[in-house]
Amino acid sequence: MLLWARQFERYRRAVMASRLMEVAGEVQRSREGVVHLMANRVVDRTALLDTLGDTPVHPDLCRADEVAHPQQPRGYAQRHGHPRNVRILPKSRDFH
Repeated sequence: MLLWARQFERYRRAVMASRLMEVAGEVQRSREGVVHLMANRVVDRTALLDTLGDTPVHPDLCRADEVAHPQQPRGYAQRHGHPRNVRILPKSRDFH
């Protein structure tokens, strides 16, 4: 985030004292690939930190969500087949 000096003076308290801030501005990308947010408004949102964890979050899950719909790798069933069709290793021989 970048602030012009005159804007920094205007938002000094929010920039220096906040633990959580909301920044609005314009995203700029240079030819070299450097990305900056040229801020034009800064709001102190520190008070919102006290509300974290008060309300449960239930994000919308897509059909491809691995937690809600676990998927087996492609070809998994063909390689492993039925559990009784596994190769049984012979017992080891101990030479004492």
